[in-house]
Amino acid sequence: MFDSTAATPAIGGSFAIADSAENIGTQVVSGLSNFVTDVNVTLNITHPNVGDLAIILQAPSGDQVLLYNLSGGAGDNFANTVFDDSASKGIGDPAAAAPFTGSFRPETPLSIFTGLPEAKLIGTWSLRVFDFFAVPLVPLPIGR
Repeated sequence: MFDSTAATPAIGGSFAIADSAENIGTQVVSGLSNFVTDVNVTLNITHPNVGDLAIILQAPSGDQVLLYNLSGGAGDNFANTVFDDSASKGIGDPAAAAPFTGSFRPETPLSIFTGLPEAKLIGTWSLRVFDFFAVPLVPLPIGR
């Protein structure tokens, strides 16, 4: 659920993550005013091998951030995992391992959303979760 009156708007929902597929969760955001000054993403994902996953956040404008990309080894789950550009440890750092709990810098900075006008942020946001179990690795479509 999106709460435009909260100091930190929240988007929630759940969807299944199928093996060897792109899985997309969406949420319509409305009621924003002014410019975005900071974006953080909190995830809870139950998955038996997070090293198979790549996760992208896509704004209605089409701007995308690669949050996570095939790291973390064969561990399980994201548990209250916060992606924050200000975190001291990157999600892809060698010392970072699943289960991921706490704050991590995403693979690419969330700051690409900072300063965007509300017109680029109102609409359908997508969380795209790719599961590469038994799939040949190909480049992900990331960009602005």
